[in-house]
Amino acid sequence: MFSQQMKIGIRTFVFVWMLFFISSCGQKSPGLQEGAISPDQMLFENGMKYMDKGQVVKARLTFQTLISSYPEGENTPDAFFAIADSYYKEQGLQNLLHAEAQYKDFIIFYPLHRMADDAHMKIVALNVRLMASPDRDPSYAKRAEIELKGFLENYPESELALTASEFLRQVEENRAHGIQGVGNFYFRKGSYLASESRYKEVITEYPNYSRLDVSLYRLGSSLESLSKSDFVKLF
Repeated sequence: MFSQQMKIGIRTFVFVWMLFFISSCGQKSPGLQEGAISPDQMLFENGMKYMDKGQVVKARLTFQTLISSYPEGENTPDAFFAIADSYYKEQGLQNLLHAEAQYKDFIIFYPLHRMADDAHMKIVALNVRLMASPDRDPSYAKRAEIELKGFLENYPESELALTASEFLRQVEENRAHGIQGVGNFYFRKGSYLASESRYKEVITEYPNYSRLDVSLYRLGSSLESLSKSDFVKLF
């Protein structure tokens, strides 16, 4: 009789312990699930670790794997942006051009993304970096000017709008100085028609140019020389 009671007691103890174990597992499971990292999140974090170490090629491959594997994933836009950043950080003409193309694609694919204005500003920054001095190829300065005006038109409420305005003043100063330099070149050669058009462009397009007084004076001198030239031709 005693033996039978012992058996019942042991079975009861085991049953209760099993219920407690199952209940405990059920309570811990949600916490474990909440702490789990999704595959795309893991890829993104690994890519950023490579970026921090300066291993940009590995970073780009990781981000590209994320984009290909999870095209609609939550981290996909950030991975797309990070690829552009990786080229931007490498610098050099070709890398900056790759970065520009990637930022532009980002804006096309994710026009309402929180970092769309940041992508546009990066395009501005790399063109400002490439525009160099006023006497160099003016194409990058012109592109920077166009991008800045586009930024201020598209993102007037952005936190970066003030920075864009400051950039625009610098770029316009650079552009005006370059055009005036060309005008000065023609003026010294006696090509007053060509110098006149350059000085007029500065005065019309860049009224806030710091050396506008020089442009006005040289424009007057060019017009005066043209008038004298026309007068001489009469005789």
